Amino acid sequence: MAETTITEAAVTATDAEAQPPLFPFEGISPGDDYVAQYEDYRQRCPVPRVRLANGGEAYVVMRHADTRRVLAEPVFDREGCMDPSVPLLLEGSRIPGLLVNIEGREHLRQRKLTVRAFTPGKVAQFRPRIGQIANELVDAMLEQGPPADFVTSFGTPFPARLIFEIFGVPTADIGRLMDWLTKILSFGRFTPEEQGQAFQEVTGYFAALVARKRAEPGDDLTSALIQARDGDDRFTDEELVSNIWVNVSGGTVASSNILPNMIATFSQHPDQWELLKRRPELIPNAVEEVLRYVAAATTSFERITTEPVELSGIPLPQGSVVIPLLSSANFDADAYSEPERFDVTRKLESPHLGYGHGPHRCVGAPLGTAELEVALEVLLARIPDLRVAIPHEQLPWDEGVAMRRLVCLPVTW
Repeated sequence: MAETTITEAAVTATDAEAQPPLFPFEGISPGDDYVAQYEDYRQRCPVPRVRLANGGEAYVVMRHADTRRVLAEPVFDREGCMDPSVPLLLEGSRIPGLLVNIEGREHLRQRKLTVRAFTPGKVAQFRPRIGQIANELVDAMLEQGPPADFVTSFGTPFPARLIFEIFGVPTADIGRLMDWLTKILSFGRFTPEEQGQAFQEVTGYFAALVARKRAEPGDDLTSALIQARDGDDRFTDEELVSNIWVNVSGGTVASSNILPNMIATFSQHPDQWELLKRRPELIPNAVEEVLRYVAAATTSFERITTEPVELSGIPLPQGSVVIPLLSSANFDADAYSEPERFDVTRKLESPHLGYGHGPHRCVGAPLGTAELEVALEVLLARIPDLRVAIPHEQLPWDEGVAMRRLVCLPVTW
């Protein structure tokens, strides 16, 4: 379906009798130039009503200011999405008890206990080990020689080895945990039964981990969370399992998607890679631009309106499901000058939404930023001629997942 047809369908879908377009939008695949197509939406229909593949309807939020509202204001409720009658893009996200799925005082209580594990001071302690893991993976890449698949050589094992080690999870289990998480975070590729089974496997795995660490504490974050207290408050075993697995999954899946996307982006903008080689002091700023520009997480989790509300002048009834489209909001010209330009020297006029916003902003953001900074430092220093080995239009993108994920990324140097 042509992009103009999609947008026109979304515009006419304000009429109750019109057929809204299917979301994810047909005709816009992960490898497309979605930037230009989403700009058309932001101008003509910034909150389109859509049909979901799993059934039901929702509103997709395209603009930066609207997205910040949805992610921050209580009228857009996350916990209400746990009701089985609420239509969701990702059935795998309907998991009760997770930090990302609760609101109010209980959310604040659990977040206060969790966030202590990811303070900038704590992350600074991990940084030497982050560099060691990055260098070990580069050693293996250089020994093998080009071409290499960046996804399997660096993109997935780098964050996975780190987050597994930090939480005391055996690295030998990376493969099966990634398989479970892929099922949970997919739409349309697996049945609800398969997704439910994957969730049972994940929770059972981390329940066993908590039991082991409670019996034999170690120098890891699982043990630290077991021992974490705020006065007399501490996590229950169920809360520990939920918080540990969501942090391990987030620290693995999100980073393993953004790293290959980052290299693909730099390969399309070789002048920016060359600039960083000459001026490595720009790396922290470059990471902020990567987090804006690279749409690793296409959407944030759905919310449901607790009362009638307007976004960009469009009325949404109470009980409307809204989906914040981060990959659109981060390219909104009302928030950034020349948003389509990838510029490692950019001074962001508005905060990027790569880690979300508001009460549910990613608690692991300091660690994710440190990973990207160290990855760039090591790759620029040790493989300065790193580049994608095939044309961008030939890159294989994974369909049916909530991330803009590359199946593989052939690289050379």
